[in-house]
Amino acid sequence: MTAEQFIIDDRDNNLFRVNREAFTSEDVLQRERKEIFGKTWLYVGHESEIPGKNDFQTRDVGGRPVIFNRDRHGDVRVLLNTCLHRGSSVCRHSSGNAKIFTCFYHGWAYRNSGELVNVPGNEDYKSAPAAVYKGLQSPAQVDSYILEGTHKYSLKANWKLLVENSIDGYHAKSVHHTYFEMMMELGATPPMLGKETVNGVAPAGMGTEFPNGHATLMYPANGLPLATDSVKQTLANLRAQAEQAFGENYATAMFGLARNSVFFPSLILIDLSFGLTLRTFYPVSPSETLVTGWQIIPKGVDEEFVKYRINNALTFWGPAGLATPDDVEALEQAQKGFGARGEVGWSDVSKGMGKPVPAANDELQMRSWWREWNRRITGQQLPTEGTSFV
Repeated sequence: MTAEQFIIDDRDNNLFRVNREAFTSEDVLQRERKEIFGKTWLYVGHESEIPGKNDFQTRDVGGRPVIFNRDRHGDVRVLLNTCLHRGSSVCRHSSGNAKIFTCFYHGWAYRNSGELVNVPGNEDYKSAPAAVYKGLQSPAQVDSYILEGTHKYSLKANWKLLVENSIDGYHAKSVHHTYFEMMMELGATPPMLGKETVNGVAPAGMGTEFPNGHATLMYPANGLPLATDSVKQTLANLRAQAEQAFGENYATAMFGLARNSVFFPSLILIDLSFGLTLRTFYPVSPSETLVTGWQIIPKGVDEEFVKYRINNALTFWGPAGLATPDDVEALEQAQKGFGARGEVGWSDVSKGMGKPVPAANDELQMRSWWREWNRRITGQQLPTEGTSFV
C-alpha cells in the first residue's frame, strides 16, 4: 500500500475496503474542500423557498456563504455573501425580502441581482470600484415542489459516513427495528416484506451505479401504508396524473418503487411510500457534519395529505423520530471506533461485490460513490462494476 492509497478495490477476490484515515485526517478534509466541494455542483436550495420577488435566504454551501434569492424581476440568483471590498458579509439575516444588500462594514451596496451600485467615498478611488468590481456572483435554478419545514442538525461524525448511511439498505432492520415494529403493530407492512416485482426490480431491490459517483438503491414499494381513504385517493390521483402526462412505465417507476439516491458529493434524495426528503450536508471538521433536510410535498394537494406527509416525516426523520436519532448514534459510534484505526485501519464495503445484480441491501451504490471520491482526491480512476440500471 502506498501513502496515497485510500481504497482497495480487488475484483479478483471481490474485496473493497476504505482506509479509515479518510474519515479522520485533516489533510484529507482540506483536499476534499478543494477538489470536491470546490469543483462540483452543489445544491443550494429549492425555488419554492423564495416564492416572491426580492425574497432571500442565506446559508453556507460547501464552506461558502451564499445568498439564495430572487431579484426584482423574479429571477433566481445565487450570490456569494462577501463584500468585494474587504470581505465582510453583505447580508447578515437568515431570510427576508430586500432589493439591496449593503455591507455593514463600509457601506458598499449591491443590487439583489449582484451589481455594485454604491461605494461611499467613491471619488477617492482612481478607478471607480463599480467599474473594476462587476458585483456579486450568479445563478442556479431548480424546479417545482413546495418544501414544508427545515430540519437542521449536526453529528459528531465524518460527512462521508452520512453519505454511506443514506444509501445503505443493509442497516434498516437492525437500526430501525423499533420503527418497523411500531408500524406493523398499527397495521402497516414494511416494503421489504412485499413479494411483487416492479419494473424489473425484484422484491429484494437492487443497487445501481451511475457515472460521476451518483448512485441509487431501489426496491418495490409493496408495503401497506398507514393512510386514510382520502390520502390513498390523493396518491391514486397523483399517480393517474403522472401516467397521463408521462406514460404507465414512468408512473409505475415513480409510485411503485422506493429509492434512496445520492448525487455526488452530498445531495441525498430519499423517496419512500410515506414521504420524500431532500438532504444535504457539509463537513465542519473531520469529525463533525452539519445537515439540512427538507420535506417535499407536491403542489395542489389537500391539507389532509400535507398533514399526513408532515406527520410521517416527524415520526421517521424528525428530531424525535425513530430513524434519524438512531442513525446519528450509529455514525457517531463508528467515528469513535476509528480511534482504533492504528490497529484496525480499514472499513469493509464489499457486500454484494461480484453479483450480476446486487440487492438493495448490498453495497454497490457506496462503492460507486467511493470510486468517484478516490478519483477526485488521488487522481486514480477505478473502473465501474458495470451493473447500472436504467
